[in-house]
Amino acid sequence: MKLIVATDLNFGIGKDNDLPWSFAKDMQHFKSLTTQNPNTIVLMGRKTYESIPDKFKPLPDRLNVIISTQNLELKNFIPLKEFNGDFTKPYFINNLTQLQDFVSANLNFDIFCIGGKSLYEFCFQQNYITEVFHTLIDSEFECDTYIQPFSDNLNLLSQKKIWDTNRNDNNDYQLIFKHFKLN
Repeated sequence: MKLIVATDLNFGIGKDNDLPWSFAKDMQHFKSLTTQNPNTIVLMGRKTYESIPDKFKPLPDRLNVIISTQNLELKNFIPLKEFNGDFTKPYFINNLTQLQDFVSANLNFDIFCIGGKSLYEFCFQQNYITEVFHTLIDSEFECDTYIQPFSDNLNLLSQKKIWDTNRNDNNDYQLIFKHFKLN
């Protein structure tokens, strides 16, 4: 499983269940990575899914899988085991065993863990993560949600520095796109 995340220098990832920044180039990078394989799962928690603007839900050209302890059928989500090739609907699972069963039966899927904090931490603790795509924003933002800094067992494969304008404050920031593989 691959993890994709954007953080500020303090590993802040969110504020009030939203991103504290808005960078077009980072969103393009995210979309490019998560749509390379036509069979990509974007795995997220319920709150992360709810934070996506309605006009982008479900994220197009990707199988949106929401993990939640709630019965999301009541909110018109479909159990993942009922996936029939339709990428235009959100699916849900209640535990990662259901995802493992699905992937075992459908081996051609790439999986990107896209948040939030609890899911990131759980996937790292369970050693599910094999690669990390990290957008480091070279600045500090007001955040109320943080992830742990990455451990030392990451091997940097590539990094690219770019500048982009934050649409929230119209200031330019340096973004560093980093790609790691776990040792």
